[in-house]
Amino acid sequence: MNEEQKTQYLKELNETSERVREHIRQEQANKSPEVAQSSEFKRVPMPKMNVPPPMLEKNATAGSSSTLEMWDENVNQRLNEIDNKMNKSDLSVFFTKGEMEF
Repeated sequence: MNEEQKTQYLKELNETSERVREHIRQEQANKSPEVAQSSEFKRVPMPKMNVPPPMLEKNATAGSSSTLEMWDENVNQRLNEIDNKMNKSDLSVFFTKGEMEF
């Protein structure tokens, strides 16, 4: 593509983009404000719950299958396993040697 073809291509591209912009401006100007604001819209009340949701532990409607105690026990168990694998050695020794393998 030579310079003249590039110039012609860019000119046509610019004209096309200007036509698109002009069309969009005209479409937005032709829109009536009634289209954006429908006067027929009415709020509908939410239906009443005939059956309340099932209650879980301590009258809560949301819950979890684990507790903080279970999580804490799991963490302590993992920490004990790490201590046993390291023979309760000082962590700084392992980090300086780069021997942290589990």
